[in-house]
Amino acid sequence: MAYEELIIGAGSEWETLVLDARSHASWSQPFGRRLSGHPERIFWHHSVYPVKDLDPDEQLKWLVSTIPSGTYGWPYNFMAWPGEGATTLWYLNDVDEHHAHTYGNNNQTAICAHGNYETTEPPEHLVAAMWHLTGALQVMWGAQLEVLPHRAV
Repeated sequence: MAYEELIIGAGSEWETLVLDARSHASWSQPFGRRLSGHPERIFWHHSVYPVKDLDPDEQLKWLVSTIPSGTYGWPYNFMAWPGEGATTLWYLNDVDEHHAHTYGNNNQTAICAHGNYETTEPPEHLVAAMWHLTGALQVMWGAQLEVLPHRAV
């Protein structure tokens, strides 16, 4: 399966590479454009699925075969997939049209940590990659955004 590589926050200290999976499925329903400009918040979620250390091609196959599409499918804009010592960042749903399914905050942006972190701590490199992507998005939008865990609502 093919995917494009995109750079967010190009030229900044937060420059981040994401793999674009948007052409493979429509993982959430569009909720229309934001009223104007950037979101106010970035929500951090987690998937609760067990993590397998797969290369990016296999990760994409897993994403597509696990949830091919749907109203709530993968309702995040980005997914951070932890591997052995490295994290792959996936762009799943367009930040301008597909918003996070976060109760009462569906017009915001979400980054999902792949894995079940209800009972275990996420790997440090996963958290670092999510912060780096968060910084890149803030550079892209030219705004400091509030970052909240999904249970904050």
